[in-house]
Amino acid sequence: MTTVLDSDLAGGSFPDSFIPSQVILGDAESTFVTVEAGLSFAKWTVVGLNSLGHAVAWNPAGGFATGAAATDTLTFTAQPTAADTVTINSVVTTFVAAGATAAQVNIGATTAATAAAFAAHVNALTVTMAVNADVVGSVVTLTANLAGTAGNALTVAKSGTYPTLGAATLLGGTADATTEMREGQLWGVMAQPVDATAGDAPGPVFYEGLFNHEALIWPAGITTLDQRRAACVGSGIMVTVLK
Repeated sequence: MTTVLDSDLAGGSFPDSFIPSQVILGDAESTFVTVEAGLSFAKWTVVGLNSLGHAVAWNPAGGFATGAAATDTLTFTAQPTAADTVTINSVVTTFVAAGATAAQVNIGATTAATAAAFAAHVNALTVTMAVNADVVGSVVTLTANLAGTAGNALTVAKSGTYPTLGAATLLGGTADATTEMREGQLWGVMAQPVDATAGDAPGPVFYEGLFNHEALIWPAGITTLDQRRAACVGSGIMVTVLK
């Protein structure tokens, strides 16, 4: 376990109830970032970046990028059979006749009802699946959470006849010509509280390091270690459990 000294942190001390070694479990690197005007962050809040490179609230459901997000469709022309599965980004969902648990979806009275239940299930797991879902009638459209070509690598597979897939991967993601930064990508952890409600304000942020996930401040719904680890993929931040 690594203890980070005040002198190691860009911008000052650690004034709260945690000593650093309860939060920072491995080498951590910090820098200054501008917090977007109108926002304020408590210490240990996870943040993203906007197109100006300013710290903003991390939005796990998406971003602002000018590139296109990859998409795919699942069409419930007829009902799936109990025990049929759909796998999105290696996350398996099983259809059941009734009594669905966390990894299952109930087959509805109509194909539209099944499609709606499946879309709601996907959106509950948007971070681990890396997509969000919209439904119109019996058609579910999956959209990568992040714009860009990386979404084209997200896989979709099924075990049964229905739903039918548009493709085995999401398609149509295009590069953002202006920036690689995304509000939908977790980027860092605020090292100090910053109040930018009166205008842009600088603040220290960790952009690399290993952290105790339970000590960080996450968006609502991002509650499990698996969700939080998935959110950190592509960033310099890693999270684990304090031993």
